[in-house]
Amino acid sequence: MIRTSIKNSAEYIRGRVPFDAGNLMGINTVGYGGWASEPFVEGALAAYRDFDSDFFVIYSYQTPIAYYYRGEWHFDTLRHSLTTARHITTVKRAIS
Repeated sequence: MIRTSIKNSAEYIRGRVPFDAGNLMGINTVGYGGWASEPFVEGALAAYRDFDSDFFVIYSYQTPIAYYYRGEWHFDTLRHSLTTARHITTVKRAIS
């Protein structure tokens, strides 16, 4: 896994390359921690079980905030802390 800073994480997010930027991390597996909504986590788990797909998850701390599945990014709709909201903005800017 590549260690980077949040400031330099955009290229890894776009390329769906596993990275660790401290409190923001992208990996090719799914787990549950933090405060993600149940429908969002269920969707991520269902996508992860489809081993033929291109799958990538972004975490803020231990909370999954976005995942990539079959050509589309999916974001949780819950309100989050200020820091996690900034992480979501970082991801959205990286993929736009």
